[in-house]
Amino acid sequence: METNEVTFLSGDGRTVLQGVWYLPTAKATNGALIVLHGSSNTKESQLSVEMCQRAAGIGLTALRFDFRFVPDGDSAKFNPYQEGLEDLLGAYNFIASFGKEMKPKRIYLAGKSLGGLVALAMAQKPEYRDKINGVIIFGLPVHQPGQNRSLLPPDKGELDCYVLVLQGERDPYGSLDEVRDYCLEASIPSMIVTIEKAGHSFEPVTLPGEALLELHEAEERHQVNIYEALHEAMDWLEEEDSDRDNFRI
Repeated sequence: METNEVTFLSGDGRTVLQGVWYLPTAKATNGALIVLHGSSNTKESQLSVEMCQRAAGIGLTALRFDFRFVPDGDSAKFNPYQEGLEDLLGAYNFIASFGKEMKPKRIYLAGKSLGGLVALAMAQKPEYRDKINGVIIFGLPVHQPGQNRSLLPPDKGELDCYVLVLQGERDPYGSLDEVRDYCLEASIPSMIVTIEKAGHSFEPVTLPGEALLELHEAEERHQVNIYEALHEAMDWLEEEDSDRDNFRI
């Protein structure tokens, strides 16, 4: 698989961002996927790497990159709706700057937790609404565990694309009912897929009265859940991008 380490400026021109760009390994289409990591990981996370690999495998150009807080490792002061959007805009501009032979006609976004919030916020922006063809969110954080203050985008703009939310059944950052209520209230055309008995990062979660898993069992179940989420995401992405009438020569 051909990959290239790349750098590009954030949208505000203040930060040089690090990324990894994947060329399609199947017959190339005019589609591209940008993958955004969560607050506690980087572009090297399993979800980020495997989403790019799988997207390249169906003919999409793919890009994963680090948000500006990664070098210091401190996401506490990082605002997804300010710096996060500027960083994503830099990635978008990088993809959109390709020459005629590589320039994508369809751009999809996939984000884990905080990255999903940034992706959703960009798709709601009027100036980018018609430029984003689909959004995938791995674990939508509605609020911090045990708190009520919303983490969701403050501007509930209309979307011109569909959103796939892959949510752990026992995610403390947002129950399935909370995710459904938000999508309904914000008029988000969405599909919500439940990862059973899973938490925010799809780790297995046992409730009182349930048998505890041994360490190796928990690790195996965690991997099964991650692969289930990836499988659901790729099935959805391939279906969304099925009308690919503009193949590159």
